Amino acid sequence: MSESSKIKEEWVRRPLRDVVDFHPGYAFPDAEQGHRDEDFPFYKVGDMSRPENGRFLTVAGNYVSEQIAKRYGWKPCPPGSVAFAKVGAALLMNRRRIIDRWSLIDNNMLAVVGRHDIHDDYLYHAMQAVDFSNFVQDGVVPSVNQSQIGDVRIWVPPIPEQCGIAEVLDTADEAIRSIERFIAKLNQVKQGLLHDLLAPGTDLPTWQSLPLSACVSAPITYGIVQAGPHVEGGVPYIRTGDMSGNRLDRETLLCTSKQIASSYARSTVHKGDIVCAIRATVGRVLIVPEDLEGANLTQGTARISPGSGIDSAYLLWALRGESVQRQFSLAVKGTTFSEITLAQLREIRVPIPQTIDEQRAIAVRIAAADDEIAQETLYLSKLCLLKRGMMDDLLTGRVRVGASA
Repeated sequence: MSESSKIKEEWVRRPLRDVVDFHPGYAFPDAEQGHRDEDFPFYKVGDMSRPENGRFLTVAGNYVSEQIAKRYGWKPCPPGSVAFAKVGAALLMNRRRIIDRWSLIDNNMLAVVGRHDIHDDYLYHAMQAVDFSNFVQDGVVPSVNQSQIGDVRIWVPPIPEQCGIAEVLDTADEAIRSIERFIAKLNQVKQGLLHDLLAPGTDLPTWQSLPLSACVSAPITYGIVQAGPHVEGGVPYIRTGDMSGNRLDRETLLCTSKQIASSYARSTVHKGDIVCAIRATVGRVLIVPEDLEGANLTQGTARISPGSGIDSAYLLWALRGESVQRQFSLAVKGTTFSEITLAQLREIRVPIPQTIDEQRAIAVRIAAADDEIAQETLYLSKLCLLKRGMMDDLLTGRVRVGASA
């Protein structure tokens, strides 16, 4: 018998409604929520993104007493249930979490628990593979209903093989979580460096606190007011939306005509300049790479050209530091839109070591920590991609595994 014939014989593709029981969520009045450990945890969608919860829902923001639950006739979800959002942006994120004790969930969530022929751990991974965005109903708020979810068909192998598949995918998940924890620690180290290395400020005689306008070689200015339609082969310009990543990418930028760009020659940027968002993501800063020499800006971004005696890499990290970012936040507070003026930007005070050698030494240490985070993040992306491939193979029977011991 061929392998494909064995799969057809041993594996059955079944709709979820035939292998799980559904547990709906409920809308609880805030006044009836408590915080006693003996009560039922009451999970809301936001609890699914708590970093301390991870794969399991263990930390709830609220609790509901058994007495109140009985009064309304609400049934808690048993341990091993797989919970997920059925409404809103969280639905599109496709998060799945395992409930670790008898619990209640809010009305924006739904939970499923496997029956006798499906193992809890296998069900969790099978649900991870389902992309609910494919079933989203039309409307302002994305949503799916129980009927749609019940129609989803999953492969159900024999229980021993389910356990083997779950064990392999659990191992992959733990490797991913281990890297995520390591990256979180590296970020803490980096934040510590930013604080310790940029904190001295004027406490030391070799440091000074300067307004940003005193740190530049050219006036701080924003760019093009109306860039017009995209011009293939024209002059690239940088918008706040182009600053969401860790670097400016030439390939993703729109271009304006050379005529329009030339009329805004004052905001032309050069390699080593710093671009600062003054709208939307106010205070976000990125350095101009070599391939964007001669590019331009828009009204939502400003050019900061480091002056003599100011290291460009140091100034970048100083602007990302806690004291400077706090000034950005204070400048934005109270405004209708998230934005600051050029006058406010020019008055932002920056801690500057007097010697450029010290500036460079600080920048090198922080950049090294940042590079390590980037490397581990890239490794994490590769692991996640590998796991997705494993899920596709294992949850469809294309690759078979032995039963778990």
